Amino acid sequence: MNQLKYYWRLALAAPFIPLMYYQARRIRTAMPDLKAPTDSYKNGAVEDFHILSLGESSIASIGVDSQQHGLTGYLSNMIERQIKEQVSYEVVARSGYKASNVRTELVPQIQSSRADLILIGLGANDSFQISQPREWRKNLSAILDHLKERFGDVPVVFINTPPITEFPIFTSVLKYFVNRQLLLLRDELMTLIDEYDHAYFIAHFLTAIGFIEKYKLEDKQISHFYSDGVHPSQLTYRLWAKEIFEFLVSSKLLK
Repeated sequence: MNQLKYYWRLALAAPFIPLMYYQARRIRTAMPDLKAPTDSYKNGAVEDFHILSLGESSIASIGVDSQQHGLTGYLSNMIERQIKEQVSYEVVARSGYKASNVRTELVPQIQSSRADLILIGLGANDSFQISQPREWRKNLSAILDHLKERFGDVPVVFINTPPITEFPIFTSVLKYFVNRQLLLLRDELMTLIDEYDHAYFIAHFLTAIGFIEKYKLEDKQISHFYSDGVHPSQLTYRLWAKEIFEFLVSSKLLK
């Protein structure tokens, strides 16, 4: 069903593809070249609670200077306080990577010998590059199967998909069509999750407006939640980690 929707939506988008290509090139040229933090490992004792984070730029913490100020770093601190144990982590992620890149290039680079929690953040680049739902599903299935074989029935949590309609730097045309593609891949992910007892998806939508309302941040604007108009700011990573932590607690995935 999602594959048929994909072809239909691609046909509807066809007249706008040259315009979107032009706009995307202009945006890429205007965006600063943000580097990922280099501190992708927090080593500890063998008995530490260990997080493995895998995916694209949101997992790589593009937009901040350290993983401690990114998604995995903030989350690890919250988990430490919750379980009263030390938390170590490994972040294996690259900006611009699709699920296929993660499957073929990043999964073989994982060094962790064990994991207590696996985070996966994907969807933005597969939406920008118009990945087919069946290819998206095939790659996600391969990633999940590998992780299960290597780490057993460790909880695998797919984090929230990015709020593309809110990206300050995107044009209205890009927001509309890329978001429709994202929603299609999101639906495919939700059906895939049902096939794996140990896999989860944080399905509620994540937005700067939602953060402002929930945490009463009247002094903040949407631009404060993005480092370059697309990638999260340190504020966003901190609040996003809190959302993930709340999901872990409510789903009883922590002690």
